Amino acid sequence: MSLFKRSVVSEILSHAGVVFSTLLVVWLSVLLVRLLGEAANGTIGADVVFGLAAFSSITALPIILSVSLFIAVLTTVTRNFRESEMVVWFASGLSLKDWIDPVLRCAVPVALVISVLTLLASPWAYRQIEEYRQRFEQRSDLTKVTAGQFIETQDGARVFFAEEPTKPGDELGRVIARIIEPDWLSVVTAHSARVEKQPNGDRFLVLDQGRRYDLKPGHTEFRLFDFQRYGFRLESKGSASSPQTLRDIVERQIKARPTLQLFADNTNVARSQIMWRLA
Repeated sequence: MSLFKRSVVSEILSHAGVVFSTLLVVWLSVLLVRLLGEAANGTIGADVVFGLAAFSSITALPIILSVSLFIAVLTTVTRNFRESEMVVWFASGLSLKDWIDPVLRCAVPVALVISVLTLLASPWAYRQIEEYRQRFEQRSDLTKVTAGQFIETQDGARVFFAEEPTKPGDELGRVIARIIEPDWLSVVTAHSARVEKQPNGDRFLVLDQGRRYDLKPGHTEFRLFDFQRYGFRLESKGSASSPQTLRDIVERQIKARPTLQLFADNTNVARSQIMWRLA
């Protein structure tokens, strides 16, 4: 390889590395802020934030790599013209056509990596992201409750707030819950809460030493209950969902479908996604 080609390839790779690392840091910063906000709102679990960030970064790598390579080539050519190095190369008998080979030496490997990411890695990462979200949606209400946070479930029909447990054996400390039913608006308070599993597999949330206030909106009817022990059955929306069912739900997202499946679908939506991946 000539001195010209070595210098151009080295400069392009150097600029590409700087641009890539900068864009990746910016992407991760924005992504983590958004994911942490969703975790605070109860949309996703706090335990999956970093997993979602990793998979989301995989889906963004093709665009980041493309932009990094473009900016690196543009910066290299611009610097050579600005600092009059192109005059030296032209005086040595080189032309703009001689830039094609060193640029391709950098672009072809990057293009191969982008192809693998776009056709194989990105759909797999989208599937993992959707599975994370589906598993969280299928959890029972209690598993979404985090001490010190207000959590909404069932589209706002239930709102929970719990403190840290103070007694051994309790999963939650003081609990307050607002429950909206067709005819009643209820507020339940308790000193502690825990989950008990029955021999038949049913799970119950057991509240100790609390009160329940029932109010019928638009009426003067009011009910107050004091209890030492109060339990209600927890139902997990995903208890009857098999892994295959979950996979089918995830693959309804066009971005999460494997590339080979898109070719087999033979629909306009599938063909548009294929064109996007090939582009």
